Amino acid sequence: MHSRTSIVALLAGVLIFTTHLPAAAAPLPTLDETKQVIRKANDYWQQTRPTHGNAFWNRAVYHVGNMDAHEITREPSYLQYSTAWAEQNQWKGAQSANPSEWLYSYGETDRYVLFGDWQVCFQVYMKLHALAPAAQKIARTQEVMAYQVTTPQNDYLWWSDGLFMVMPVMTELHNITGDDIFLVKLRAYFDYARNLMYDAEAGLFFRDAKYVYPQHTTVNGLKDFWARGNGWVFAALPRVLDGLPVNHPDRAHYLEIFRAMASRLAASQQADGYWTRSILDPAHAPGPESSGTAFFTYGYLWGLRTGVLDAAEYGPVALKGWDFLTQTALQANGTVGYIQPIGERAIPGQVVNSTSTADFGVGAFLMAAAEMARFAKSHWPVSADAGPYQVRIDVDGDCAEIVRLDATYTIIRDGGTAGYTWWRGDIFLGEGIQLDVTLPLGDHEITLKVQQGNDAPYTAATRVRVDPQVSIHPVASASGFQSGNPPANVLDGSLATRWSHQGIGQWLQLELPNTLAFDRVQIAFYLGDTRVTYFDIQVSTDGTTWEQVFTGQSSGTTNQLETFVFTNRSVRFLRYIGRGNSASTWNSVTEITLPIAIEALDAADSDSNGLPDSWEIHHYGSTGQDPSKQSYYITGIDPNAPAAAPPLRIEPSVTAGSLRLALHARAAFGPGYVGKVRNHRILTSPDLSAGSWLPMPGQDIIQGDNLDRFIGIIPTSSPTFYRTATWLEESDP
Repeated sequence: MHSRTSIVALLAGVLIFTTHLPAAAAPLPTLDETKQVIRKANDYWQQTRPTHGNAFWNRAVYHVGNMDAHEITREPSYLQYSTAWAEQNQWKGAQSANPSEWLYSYGETDRYVLFGDWQVCFQVYMKLHALAPAAQKIARTQEVMAYQVTTPQNDYLWWSDGLFMVMPVMTELHNITGDDIFLVKLRAYFDYARNLMYDAEAGLFFRDAKYVYPQHTTVNGLKDFWARGNGWVFAALPRVLDGLPVNHPDRAHYLEIFRAMASRLAASQQADGYWTRSILDPAHAPGPESSGTAFFTYGYLWGLRTGVLDAAEYGPVALKGWDFLTQTALQANGTVGYIQPIGERAIPGQVVNSTSTADFGVGAFLMAAAEMARFAKSHWPVSADAGPYQVRIDVDGDCAEIVRLDATYTIIRDGGTAGYTWWRGDIFLGEGIQLDVTLPLGDHEITLKVQQGNDAPYTAATRVRVDPQVSIHPVASASGFQSGNPPANVLDGSLATRWSHQGIGQWLQLELPNTLAFDRVQIAFYLGDTRVTYFDIQVSTDGTTWEQVFTGQSSGTTNQLETFVFTNRSVRFLRYIGRGNSASTWNSVTEITLPIAIEALDAADSDSNGLPDSWEIHHYGSTGQDPSKQSYYITGIDPNAPAAAPPLRIEPSVTAGSLRLALHARAAFGPGYVGKVRNHRILTSPDLSAGSWLPMPGQDIIQGDNLDRFIGIIPTSSPTFYRTATWLEESDP
């Protein structure tokens, strides 16, 4: 564990590690600590908001932050979440197809195509396009903005929020198209906004023309500069400057405004690190507010990282803002609180507290956290990176899976060498910048330790979950088929039947009952041991927009199922596109199987104990397996304790050559069941069939939620399966 480092010392290029920092020197978090903050806030948001809204500004700004979070963590689920939202909105903002009716005053209907609140979504679409190019992702963006810049009007940015919504879109479109018109119009739009809303004396922006002093004042007669309104501008300018050519003549002007704002905002920061809703009059609407503070913290961190702001002057400002965001705004459950609701000004008496949250504010928080991660990477001597969380499927049914642990994104600033070791708790897994390790079914907390010289190791954490296969029933269709060889044959479990169709580009499609996540498919090919088959795999959530996830060929050496791996994706439709084979243009597949994570199943109560199966923890193992192996079990994850250790598994006993059941009932039901009695009973079955489960002879009900129980068992020639029935209260299952 490393002692903390003064941000000022780091920025000065002098690494001074001390355990006794002066009170004014805020600690600089590591990359891994910042990633944990991102995961805490973003995982909570996505898990509690599984459905997607429209493409209007509030939801789109969340996705701007989510894409920044994905950049830092590389979590596939974050990318899938924004992709699903974009697809739901057809990669558009407002939907009108008739330019003659397009408007840019305030409006929430489909005619307001030119209103910036419907254009911030384009930032997300262009990010998604950059990661996986596809013309349809940015077609609407280009259509709308190419039309807009040809109009004579320059008053599109008539409110301060609009600078964030629109300006970064224009710099990115310039980078995509190379057309200078986007930068010319960008400056014209900005000049209009500056002349309308910017107060040069104060170095801040009024929200719009309605709030310009003296026609509008605070309750104390002062100029009323809204915090979030200025946050939009202070966060927009870094994104514009990042996208602007280095030698562009407008760069100096944007920097001048940015630095003037930085100076004034620093003087208005409150002692606890936040900004009040009315920047220059804290008494107008007193108390903390997170969205403006997050935008300001993001801007300061960007300015420090890029060197456009002085470290000694602004380093403490950024760290105080970060401290407020992570220690006060971020709640224990992952909620980002103290976000002022949607509005346009500081409202006296409006309640903003720890439960006040909103999508756009979470997006601002994620932007600040991602910028802190970039800043940390540029200043710590070592930034350990254990990789994104992984969900793997036990594809061969042996209750374990080989997983690659990857630290290649770790940054060693001085370019020196380092040692990499991997741990699961206090169990040493191996060493190396990459490590292939066999992990049993269940959740695994993995720690990477990077050792450089005599320093204490730098650490990073990741998580791996290995899930069993689950049977599902997709529907097969195809572009066509040879008589007697229909598409349904690939799902009949037989390698003796097949789907066949001749011609390059002919396809076979599987439709799942709902959208599920997986990262591989198994395919068996007709005459697979005598010829090589060429094909692509595409996936889709709606059957309309497709993403190609695999291009390749079969081995040409086997008729059995072969496994083809791709990046984990959310899938409702999977399409196999045939490219013929090494002997002809025929496409012939005998079988396709899809491994799916267990949480995709609908809840059921198979043991009739009153709790759905997905809320219980069921584990199975066979005593007939090699006792030298560590454990055998299948686990269903309790949603209230997804990281809980498996409560029942088979493992080697202390006596060589023998086995024992190990019941680890620790927090099996999670913190939401405080005060209720936990009950556990071990059941046995010879074949896993329904109705075959009976209580283990000689074992009574075990009560408690913080216990370990070990029971010796004798390996037999025929399998015996063990399971926990785990339930609340006193009722016997």
